Amino acid sequence: MVAAIMFWPLNNRILSRFPKRRNLAAILTLLVVVAMGVVPGVALSMFLLDQAGTIYTQIQSGQLDIAATFERIQATLPGWMAGLMRRTGITDLDSLREQLSIGITARLQILASHALTIGQSAASFLLVACRDALPDLLPAPRRAVDDDQHWQRRAAQTGRSSIAR
Repeated sequence: MVAAIMFWPLNNRILSRFPKRRNLAAILTLLVVVAMGVVPGVALSMFLLDQAGTIYTQIQSGQLDIAATFERIQATLPGWMAGLMRRTGITDLDSLREQLSIGITARLQILASHALTIGQSAASFLLVACRDALPDLLPAPRRAVDDDQHWQRRAAQTGRSSIAR
């Protein structure tokens, strides 16, 4: 919804250039949205995953000692921050891991639900836009009357063949 509001002026500008081609304007707007939002998001995700892999490798090899780093950070915290950490239940590395796990899991679930919704909406939009822009590529829907006549003929043929036996 936010993207629709943000890119409405762009869609109107494209429509002014192609006044009778609403679907083309919609597809071009969608391509701009994908180029400006989805592609950088995917690139950022790939970068973050690469960095997470590097950190994981450093932890596994012993180059990065999480427990020692946590203790150093905790020792240098001001009193009010140490008190806040105690009140939230973060007193040692295990409690930090637990709190981080809970928080990350909740955020990933929210992100996954939004990503699925956005993907479904984009796919639906593309299917409708392509269907409207290129009607010759999709078969015309069959009418119910044609279906009824087809099944009546099939029933009649089946009835004749079973009587002939």
